[in-house]
Amino acid sequence: KIFGLAHVAIQFPVYELLKQKLGESVSSPTQDGQFSSMRQQISSLMTASALSKLIASTCTYPHEVVRSQMQVAGISGFGGLGRACKRVFMEDGLAGFYRGYTINLVRTIPTAAVTLPTYEL
Repeated sequence: KIFGLAHVAIQFPVYELLKQKLGESVSSPTQDGQFSSMRQQISSLMTASALSKLIASTCTYPHEVVRSQMQVAGISGFGGLGRACKRVFMEDGLAGFYRGYTINLVRTIPTAAVTLPTYEL
């Protein structure tokens, strides 16, 4: 269960870092002395949010696959974790740990891109 927290532990610090880096370019004046528009600020927040979700999902998605395998098989505990990892690897190799990854990103990244900027504004 503690592994589930890894996603949040990755996503939010990465979001804050990206927000800061992207915000620097948005908050500095342009050549003509004008500051960025609200549209540019929202765009940078959405980009930071989507990228942080992508990075966190990439790092933690294998846990989701293994957790699903454990639920389907009705097993629990660290012994079950090892068996589930072995099963995924034996059936599909390393690629098996990312089964369904693309669909998951299609579902979650747009949500993240809207949710965190909405909170910020």
